[in-house]
Amino acid sequence: MIGVRGIPLRKRDWIQIYVALGLAVLLDQATKGWAADRIKLSSLGPFQIASVRNHGFVLGSFSDLPDGVVAVSLASLVATLLFCSALVQFLIPGRAKGLRVGLNLVVAGILGNFIDQIRAGYVIDFIRIRLPSGTTPVFNFADVIQIVGYGLMAYWLFQNRHTIFRKSEQRSRFWIDRKFQMRYCAAFVLAGTTISFSLMLFGGIFWWTSLTSISEIHRVTALHHLIAYVAVCSAMTLSFVAMLMVFGLILSNRTAGPVVAFERFLIERRKGSKAKFRVRDSDDLKSLERIVNDLLD
Repeated sequence: MIGVRGIPLRKRDWIQIYVALGLAVLLDQATKGWAADRIKLSSLGPFQIASVRNHGFVLGSFSDLPDGVVAVSLASLVATLLFCSALVQFLIPGRAKGLRVGLNLVVAGILGNFIDQIRAGYVIDFIRIRLPSGTTPVFNFADVIQIVGYGLMAYWLFQNRHTIFRKSEQRSRFWIDRKFQMRYCAAFVLAGTTISFSLMLFGGIFWWTSLTSISEIHRVTALHHLIAYVAVCSAMTLSFVAMLMVFGLILSNRTAGPVVAFERFLIERRKGSKAKFRVRDSDDLKSLERIVNDLLD
């Protein structure tokens, strides 16, 4: 388990995270807008610039839907991705700027291509690099910032591997108090499933009503789109619930750990042990360590 949690994020830190993410998405969209009409190949040093429409993604199949349905779909995907990103940001130890910046770049790149796929049905790729043996596959700014983001996260984890993954901070198992942790995880999963199902039901009704009210869309076509919508939403819901399960397990481990450690500490003290009470840096209830040791001094 990741070790040092450090100082928790403040409101200003969260604002900086999402402002930076928004700016990266806007920059990606601006570069695609600039490149959209550049069909003719031009060179800029080792780079070749030419706009190519990349249709190779499942979300592009929704591009022929009415604007209202596309807007709802886009808003749902963006909200889900941002929420999952916030969960991961919450779990990242301390300020960990390199890790946070890297995650921001990855999410911004994914969002940039998501927006294109749902809005237009394709992604605009426009950059190639000349190589001695030919050229690279065509890509865009969103792809670049994703690669940079993955690189930053890998570099930060490598540089801080001895601090983060300290053996003294690792537990031999995640299930410390199974009954408590199962209730904890079940609350997360139940809340997530209820919210996801409610949103999917509302979205499905909205989709069906919108599609069947348009005279040029046949009911069979509308049903086809509805089935695709349900399939995508179900996959996203399962992924979301699995993430909530892991999230609940990690948080419950951080809460149950100090309680179990305190019980063992009291047992050892009754046997005559003089050892200090210690809580792992990654755990909650860190103040319990100070209070207990102050009482014993």
